Amino acid sequence: MSPIIAFLKRAAKKFLEYCPAFVEVTAYRWAARIRGQPPRDHRLDCFGGSVQILSGPFRGMRYLDYAHGSQILPKLLGTYEMELWPAVNRLTASHCDLIIDIGAAEGYYAVGLARAMPKARVVAFEMSKAARYHLRRLARLNQVRNRLKILGKCELSNLRDVLATAHSPIILCDCEGAEDILLDPGKAPELLKATILVELHPFFSEGITERIRDRFRKSHIVEQFNTRNRTEQDLPADSPLRGNEALSAMDEMRPEEMSWFLLTPITSAP
Repeated sequence: MSPIIAFLKRAAKKFLEYCPAFVEVTAYRWAARIRGQPPRDHRLDCFGGSVQILSGPFRGMRYLDYAHGSQILPKLLGTYEMELWPAVNRLTASHCDLIIDIGAAEGYYAVGLARAMPKARVVAFEMSKAARYHLRRLARLNQVRNRLKILGKCELSNLRDVLATAHSPIILCDCEGAEDILLDPGKAPELLKATILVELHPFFSEGITERIRDRFRKSHIVEQFNTRNRTEQDLPADSPLRGNEALSAMDEMRPEEMSWFLLTPITSAP
């Protein structure tokens, strides 16, 4: 193959990889302008040019000025889902060989865990082209792109195939009710060896909390974490925001109270 043809093939591949996402992101921003929303939160300027997460398990991770499907300011402050800090710290202290992030968005957990666990492989499933675009950006920004495999929608067969390659995997699952389909050891027995941190969505799948608990009660220790309101005491010491502005910045805009399960295989529990 000539160098010119090889270059054109690489260029075409990059175009197909980035163009649909770029169009989707641009359309999203124009829609916000039409609705009268500012294209960018002015409070982001307080963080300066080189944005890093200020607290929590991923403190020091370089970040974007955009979050897909969630609020950006709690992530930059480090207070995003801080109810899960104990669970995430336990995950990063484990000896897992594979991290699977289902519903990875722009990569807060996928990239954060890749940085914290340099010996683990990472597979990130994300349906949105726009989110995958930003996930690639965030992975490159933190120099973990070569260890992070990015895929589209996670089907049960995909999950089983990936799990089959691991000895001690970790799964993070935030997929808007699809956990009811994916997290079923009766259909995917490979889940029995996995440590799983799952966000539960009973408003998408009624009864999911009880079903997940029942499916794993014999094989895993089940711990529940619940959302709570933020206070000024939750702010990192070097937060550029204070007072009511800081409290509103920590608001994750959730439609209702949420909960998570940490499912730890009984055979590997401390």
